[in-house]
Parts: sequence; C-alpha cells; structure tokens
Amino acid sequence: MARQERSEQTRNAIIEAALTVLARDGTARLTFEAVARESGLSKGAVTHHFRSKADLFKGVLAYRNDSFEQFRRNYLESRPKDAPQQMLSVEIAALRQMVDENRSPARAVLSILVDDPSPMAFIRERFAGHVRQIREEAADPELALLRWEAAWGLALYALFGLSPLSDKERSHLFDRLLDDGAWTRFIKIPDGG
Repeated sequence: MARQERSEQTRNAIIEAALTVLARDGTARLTFEAVARESGLSKGAVTHHFRSKADLFKGVLAYRNDSFEQFRRNYLESRPKDAPQQMLSVEIAALRQMVDENRSPARAVLSILVDDPSPMAFIRERFAGHVRQIREEAADPELALLRWEAAWGLALYALFGLSPLSDKERSHLFDRLLDDGAWTRFIKIPDGG
C-alpha cells in the first residue's frame, strides 16, 4: 500500500473517531486524547494530521461534505435522467438519510457549528448553489423551496430531539415531500405577460 493511501486511511480513521466522540460526548470532550483512544492510534498520529482542534473540525466538515456529495451522485444515478427537480429530490433524500442514520454525524457537525460558526460561510455558499439549481429546475420555484425548507424542518426537529412525530410519521412526510406528482396541482405558473 502506498504511503499516501495509508495516510488517507489514517486521516479518515481519525475523522470517524472524532465523529464518534462528538456524537457520544459533545464538542467539550473532543480532545486529541479522546480521538486517539477511539481510533486506536497514538496522539502523535492524530496531531500529525490535525494540528489543532479547529483543523480537526474543518476536516470533519469536509469529510461530511464529501460523504454528502457521494450520496448525491449515487442518488442521482439511481433516478431517471429526465426526472423532474433533481436537486430538490436529492436534497430531500439526503436530509431523510441524515435523520435515518443510526449514528448520524449530523448532530456532531451541528455541535461543531455551535462552538465555531465560522465554517457557516462555506455551508451557506453550498446551499446558495443548491437553491439556485432548485429554482432553475422548478416550474414553480416558490413551491420547490417550500418543499426544501419543509424537509429541513423535519430533519432539524428530529436531530434536535424536538419532533413529536414517530419515525414512521416522519418517513411518510419525507415520502410526500419527494412525490413530485402530489405537488403538481399546487404549481403556480407565472403569467407570460
């Protein structure tokens, strides 16, 4: 195995361990020692890849972004190429996946952002691109954005433990949000003149 590949595997193992520590113990208990213990690596190996806690947070956020992009590619490949509103569908499906994962790193990522909101600019830029694409793909951009925001609401309520809905009810609502056909009667087409 090449040195670079081993280094990448070690880096990913450190990030996975950090996600586990964050999800289980929160940001206050995320230390290099805790990550080293969780990953089975030395503290030196952890600090070799991440010089500071802020660097580790950035690595976790980039790793989750890469994971999301891979999910997005896989989801889009599974859909017909001519399916309507591709970006809206992938966003809703990704939010559902985020909530349904047993060990969702979403809570860990949210805890990072509470401690250090500076990475929010990167996330806002990414979302702005998604919103542009959702608007471009939709016959009724406002309705599409309403569905997108509703999916975010379902996801965040669940992640914060505030949702009064059962898993089954939430899953059904995600199904409804993903069902393009159910929304066609609400589409408002702008007047041509």
